[in-house]
Amino acid sequence: MARFAAALATGVTSPSHPESLGQLLMFGNIRPARRDGQRKLLASMDTKAARKRIRSEWEKEAREERQQEEWIEVRVKKWRRAAIYFGVAFVATCAAVVPFLAGHALYRRWDSVGKNLVLLAMALFTAFVYVCGHYYAFWNYLRSVRKTNKKFGPPNVRYEKT
Repeated sequence: MARFAAALATGVTSPSHPESLGQLLMFGNIRPARRDGQRKLLASMDTKAARKRIRSEWEKEAREERQQEEWIEVRVKKWRRAAIYFGVAFVATCAAVVPFLAGHALYRRWDSVGKNLVLLAMALFTAFVYVCGHYYAFWNYLRSVRKTNKKFGPPNVRYEKT
């Protein structure tokens, strides 16, 4: 009974409070206590100031997302350029092997030059596959970041493709 009197005296009717009337009287659905402090805070808060603060947070978030996209774009360009270079080198090396094959003019130099060109082509192929894998990974990451920023980014912010 003392707990009931203490809860009645304090006026606490929140179900989460240990001295709650809802817990004492076993009511399942009691409305929480009035939050006069929150209402006063909201009433005193200037709407324009709140909107300005929220807008500045959105702009900051959009700026950070653009910076992240730019960083990823630089990586994508780097790996694409490397993939093109390794691809061209691989194709050129494969084309250079052809004159050293049987039935061609430089077949007699197959042991000294032709085998080394084949080894070089194999090494370039391995590097080409590695670089293409990195290019694809960064490109896919950039695509998913853009989708995420477009879908979940702050409202009223446009995301341009560059």
